[in-house]
Amino acid sequence: QQGDLRIAANLPYLNSGRTSNVEVNGTYVVETSALSLNVDFEGVRPASFSVLTPQLSILSGVELDVDGALSLGLTLNSSSVVVDLAQLTVERGRGTLSMQSPVDRTYPIERFEMIASARNQFDQISISGFELMIPDGGPVVELTMEGNDLLKQPDIDLDIRIDSVSLADLKAYWPQDIKPNTRRWITSNLASGEITDAKFDVMLAGASLSGLKVSDLKVTARLAGIDVTYLRQMPPVEEVRGLLDVSLSEVVIDVESGFVRVESTPDGVLNIREARVRLHGLDIKA
Repeated sequence: QQGDLRIAANLPYLNSGRTSNVEVNGTYVVETSALSLNVDFEGVRPASFSVLTPQLSILSGVELDVDGALSLGLTLNSSSVVVDLAQLTVERGRGTLSMQSPVDRTYPIERFEMIASARNQFDQISISGFELMIPDGGPVVELTMEGNDLLKQPDIDLDIRIDSVSLADLKAYWPQDIKPNTRRWITSNLASGEITDAKFDVMLAGASLSGLKVSDLKVTARLAGIDVTYLRQMPPVEEVRGLLDVSLSEVVIDVESGFVRVESTPDGVLNIREARVRLHGLDIKA
């Protein structure tokens, strides 16, 4: 049998008690059993599709009402449907984002945009053009992701950028189960101020998507107005400006300016123009 089958449908989609719009257009080529679909949607929640395949379980916490488009390239055979290629563009979204282990946190989202693609039955997933804004003056977060071997032994590379965030918000957003020793040191020894131009390079690996662990970590950022306690019995270095460098095993702060309150000096402070604070051994049980 030869010929093409044209598909066109407007599907009302029941979404948490309300109807969302989904428009589907596509072509089925009988000779090759290839099906191509273009789906335009408004007000759809990605979490609804998390049960379709184990690789999409990462969508289970994406409780965002999103508008966008999805393109699918499928091959149909007698026993299964093979997803050769999927491309997703999210133009806008708003709601909450719940991250699975090892993050285990829920974040409110004011604005959300994303471009993503997948190949080989979702064995490979790439995300680019990801940007979200946390409400009430929260930071803007940009992310890219490359995920490989997701069906067997997942390997995920995350590149996260944050324009500006208060130290208090960073402590609140940092997941408790990701490098707890590092998080504990930052929470206990850094106070006040702001972090800008933050870059997080995170590698995740594991035997399955549910067993992902942080296998590598690199964080760099600029510090402004941060108070640093380097020894508990010593006064903190206040109003620090400098560079923060975090890895799996250590935290390094290169101080460019700051001061320590010292009663013995005429003006009561000791100005610091250059210094380095280094804490290592954080990879032990971290």
